[in-house]
Amino acid sequence: MKIQRILTLLVTLLVISGCKEKTGASKPPEMPQKYAEKLESQPAQPLVLAGIKIEDDAGLQAKKIIITASGPFQFNVVPKADPDRILVVLHNTTTGKNGGTIKVGDGTISTVETVQLDTGKAPAVRITIGLQKKADYKVIPGEGSLAVAVRKQN
Repeated sequence: MKIQRILTLLVTLLVISGCKEKTGASKPPEMPQKYAEKLESQPAQPLVLAGIKIEDDAGLQAKKIIITASGPFQFNVVPKADPDRILVVLHNTTTGKNGGTIKVGDGTISTVETVQLDTGKAPAVRITIGLQKKADYKVIPGEGSLAVAVRKQN
């Protein structure tokens, strides 16, 4: 008899708690932590290199290499020696139809070479600004673009 009363009480409590009026919007179930980390570590859709344009900048007394992409991009610019060059790496970006080499030969810049890198994770583009001799440069970031102004050497 005692067990029957306890079971009846438990069933009654379960029925009452299930019928309780719900207030407010229900929260969606939380995402398991491992899955959330996996989503955050996946790169967004890769950008595409839209073009590389080279022009003179009389005000800076420099040759500007203007790099544009299909959207705002992350980049690194690193000077290297032996041979002298400036490396520009665009992260999570593909070359599209813009790979290859542009010959400049102005006494300071010899070539601008664009290659697709296989990083094993997200795609990347390396743009190598080949220098005929060591030169000062200035990085000018923009929205979906980047300019590297290389000062002409006399």
